[in-house]
Amino acid sequence: LAPHQFNNKSYWVENDQSQLKQNLKRMLYETTWRKIDFECAESVEQSETKWLILSDRNGLGKKLSQSLNDKNIKNQTFYNNELETIKQVLKIIKTKELKVVCLWSLDIDKNINYIINQIIGLIKTIAKDKTINLKTWFVTKQSQNVTEEDKIASVSQAMIWGLGRVVSLEHSRLWGGLIDLPELIKEENYTQVISIIRSMHPEDHLA
Repeated sequence: LAPHQFNNKSYWVENDQSQLKQNLKRMLYETTWRKIDFECAESVEQSETKWLILSDRNGLGKKLSQSLNDKNIKNQTFYNNELETIKQVLKIIKTKELKVVCLWSLDIDKNINYIINQIIGLIKTIAKDKTINLKTWFVTKQSQNVTEEDKIASVSQAMIWGLGRVVSLEHSRLWGGLIDLPELIKEENYTQVISIIRSMHPEDHLA
């Protein structure tokens, strides 16, 4: 068109701002956390159930193991994240039901690629054993903001939540869930982790 066709006239689409906001609201989503009481949750754990704790290097795994011992829950803490050794451990453990608690993500800031590859290798390793009723839980720290005051201190650990969602879809038989811990971990937090994993509650994303 000739330039004069645009003189003193508006030929641009004028968006309705209210309609635009509604469209954006439909396209985007926001995570909403709700409080769940696990203290009264029913445990469906069998007497022969064992726990395998893949510990971090900061001592959280050791404290979790102590809490399990206080409750007379059979557990074995594993401080080495070499997959070949884990294969041997899985052969040695004789149980019909095994709960795996992976704390490797707590060390992810030191070597992201290594930890991610080890976690992927772990899933591939345990997926091959179909004789055990096995559930895997991944624990992170300060990777989720439950309230507006919470700050995400480890973006690298937040990656584990994305990886975990993939595992829940591709290996649902092995899936337990994701648990994010606060900055200051108290003794009650270990008890909460144990109650969560032992309960029959369907929620698998907790912080």
